[in-house]
Amino acid sequence: ISTSQEWDDVDWRLTVDFDLTENHMLYATASKAFRAGSYSYTIPSWTATNNATSENLTAGLAASPPFVSPESVENNEIGMRTEWLNGKLRVNLTYFDMDYTNRQAATPVQVPIEQAAAGFIIVTTNTGDVSLDGFELEGQFAATENFTIDFSAGTLGYTMHNICANNGDFLFPGPVEDSYALGGTFFKSLRAGSQLTFSLNYGWTGKQQTHPGGIVDPVSKGCPASAANFLDSRYELEDYGLLNGRVRYTSADGQWALTLFGNNLTDEVYGNYASRFGGGFWDSGN
Repeated sequence: ISTSQEWDDVDWRLTVDFDLTENHMLYATASKAFRAGSYSYTIPSWTATNNATSENLTAGLAASPPFVSPESVENNEIGMRTEWLNGKLRVNLTYFDMDYTNRQAATPVQVPIEQAAAGFIIVTTNTGDVSLDGFELEGQFAATENFTIDFSAGTLGYTMHNICANNGDFLFPGPVEDSYALGGTFFKSLRAGSQLTFSLNYGWTGKQQTHPGGIVDPVSKGCPASAANFLDSRYELEDYGLLNGRVRYTSADGQWALTLFGNNLTDEVYGNYASRFGGGFWDSGN
């Protein structure tokens, strides 16, 4: 079977900077990104009767082309880039607002029972439009000549505008909606000109949805009653925090260095990705 399609669009970006002072800058950015449509082949005309002959496949493709619409993202962003206390403190703040149109994603699609005993297939489809917005904060403070503190935080929120197409309320893969990090670095110069660096940092990652999750009542949302609706696959990954440390020795000539590092120093047990597809991963004795 042979088929083709073409798409084209123009990506663009416009940024305006404004210097309030020598050490304080405001900016605004508007941009657009485009991704061509994708080819998601299925066999829409297959039944046990026609057994997917080439003629029936060609007719099925003509009636239901396997192309997924192009997607685009428009982003509006404002922010500040600042330095304070004669350059000892740097603070950057960003706010963004994104409109994601015709998002391409993998999702289960219901198949008529006469076509497949499993009842669904996983395909790349158009999952509709998504709105996202959030804040990002990052900075560094030089407390002394030998000691610096780094910090960052972020929050992200989103709204699915087509939960029927997405087959659920959540993005897949789902973003972390809240996070922050705090760290410190100490520099120690030795007599021979070499240097020791000690660093310790803690990062916290908030809760995360890892599956679109189906729809509680698809009919009331205007979705087909036959939609593949994996409510039992919903899974919320718990938040977790990690403490990491590092000691580094750098030679006086800078030609070699030795680093000792330890991750997860508090020996936490955590998951950084998980799902319970069909309810069978976490709750079936596995």
